[in-house]
Amino acid sequence: GAHRLPDGTLWFGSSASSLRSGLNRLVEGTFFEVPLPDGDTGGIERIRVLPAAVFLTGLFQRGPAYRLEGARLIPALATGKPDLSASADVIAQNDGTLWFARWGAGVWRARPRPGNDTDWDLRRFGSADFPPGHPLAYATCLELDDQGRVWAGCYRGACRYEHEHWQIFTAKDGLAGDGVRMIWKD
Repeated sequence: GAHRLPDGTLWFGSSASSLRSGLNRLVEGTFFEVPLPDGDTGGIERIRVLPAAVFLTGLFQRGPAYRLEGARLIPALATGKPDLSASADVIAQNDGTLWFARWGAGVWRARPRPGNDTDWDLRRFGSADFPPGHPLAYATCLELDDQGRVWAGCYRGACRYEHEHWQIFTAKDGLAGDGVRMIWKD
């Protein structure tokens, strides 16, 4: 996918080899590779433009997402946890809480701890948070609705998080199909 930021620069996210970044920007007709921080590699899954920031998600080795600041990439979340890498999508709430949809690893919530930009309260939502047989482990996308509720798409429906509880919606509830790949708020 490609995205144009307000300055007119086009940014391209693509699959990449294990030795390269999947991010390029187009400047005066020439593509320039933008390296991921700290020698990280991986293809770009999504360029997510949110009111607070522009985020990139993908098959990264060292973190779940990066935040774009000018022409620089900054880790969206630095935890040092190897099990919190590679994500399909990210959303940010007004209080700075980040949510990550992760292939095979469910949905993660990262709340910043007061007074510390690098310390996060991490919570993984998994099988214990859902009825038996519901694989939120394969979360594909996220969105916030106007009431501040978090929505996650997965291969067996859409899930809404509200008041510390997940509710599941499937084709039986009116979805066109159970495999939710994208959620868009207009």
